[in-house]
Amino acid sequence: MRITVGTLSAAITKLIKKGYVERKRTEEDRRVVLVSLTSKGENIYREHQVFHEEMITSMLGNFSEEEEHILAIALKKIE
Repeated sequence: MRITVGTLSAAITKLIKKGYVERKRTEEDRRVVLVSLTSKGENIYREHQVFHEEMITSMLGNFSEEEEHILAIALKKIE
């Protein structure tokens, strides 16, 4: 994603303060930090997924089948 470690750390710290994730160090190597969703974070993630699905469904509702096919090809080329 081309972001710095500092930028990532700042973003994770904000998510921790909001109660969405938790940070844990491994016992084997204290330099390794594991980040996981809390139950609050999992709930927000699910809500966000539903939002995206509804948004995509709404947008594609205006497309013909041929336009959807063309869009899918274009997105694969971009990928």
